[in-house]
Formats: sequence, structure tokens, C-alpha cells
Amino acid sequence: MAAATLNIDQARDAVAALTAADLHRLQRAGAIYGVSIGVDGMDLVNEAISRALGGVRACPTDVPFVVFLRNAMRSIASSERARMKEEPMLESMTGGPDRPLTAVDRTAPGRSGEESLLAREDTDARLKALETLFADDEDAQLVLMGDLDEMSAADIRAMNKWSEQAYASVRRRMRRKLSAAYPNGWSNDPQG
Repeated sequence: MAAATLNIDQARDAVAALTAADLHRLQRAGAIYGVSIGVDGMDLVNEAISRALGGVRACPTDVPFVVFLRNAMRSIASSERARMKEEPMLESMTGGPDRPLTAVDRTAPGRSGEESLLAREDTDARLKALETLFADDEDAQLVLMGDLDEMSAADIRAMNKWSEQAYASVRRRMRRKLSAAYPNGWSNDPQG
């Protein structure tokens, strides 16, 4: 038997009941999940809400709505990363002795070449900003590398011989540093 879920009207009421603090926490979670796919935190929140209101994603009645939205954002980001990995890569044949071969992305459906280039530049800028932010924290760099390789938390812990508590401490330190550097969510300017 399927679990009971919120209907569209109940989901609309749950969205209306979100507090400013809820939205702020969701935006920060969206910023964290959106880094790897080049999406702003609030855009990811809006997409999760849109899918809930559109009936694409159904919130079980026994799950708090904020938790449901966080899980929906994580799932959306994960699906987008998987989709991006599946897109075929083309090799440029214009390389030479002074210019190495480069990988050229096939544009995603619905994206122009310029949009794809801007998205790639934004992703590169975000990764560079994260590397700079955690340049003085080797443990955070190891977690970041594991995240970028889509390793599970258990694999990251095993690779570094960390206990669950040590791993949680590194994650907490990273969240605090990210929140301090980007108090208004992600932008290419650390001041928000």
C-alpha cells in the first residue's frame, strides 16, 4: 500500500506556511546542492517547489515539508549531474603542437552553445572559488574532491581513515566556512 501524500492544495498550503527562516535554510541547502550543476540556490528551491505544486513530486504526509524540499533538491541536483555525465563528449581535431586537443561539449537540448559555455565557465569559477576557500584546510579539500568524484560519505571516511564523528566535524567546518563566505547564497562575488 502506497504512503499517503499531500494533495496539490495541501502542498500549496505547506508552501504558504514556509517561514523566512525555512526559506533561508532551504536557499542555503540549494546553494550547496547547486554548486556542482551551476544553479543558484533559490533557483533549485523554486524548482523543487514547482515540482511539488505541479504534482511531479509528492510529499508524504509523515515527512516535514522542509525535509521533503531538501530531499527533492538533492535528487534534482543528482539527476542533473547524472544527465551531464551521460552527454557525449567530442574531441576537437584542431589541436597542434602549440595547441593541445580539447574536449568540446555537445550542447544540451534547449541550451545554446553560448549558454553551455557560460554554464561551464560558471562551474569552473565555482570550483576555483571552493578550492581557494578551502586552500588552508586539507581535510576539507579531501572531502571536496570526494564530493566532486561523487563518492559516498562512507567511501570518503574509509579513504581518509576518519570516524563518523571526525567526518561530521569536517563537514560542519565546511558548512560554516561556506555560510560565512557566502551569507546570501552562491555568487561569483564572495560578498554575495
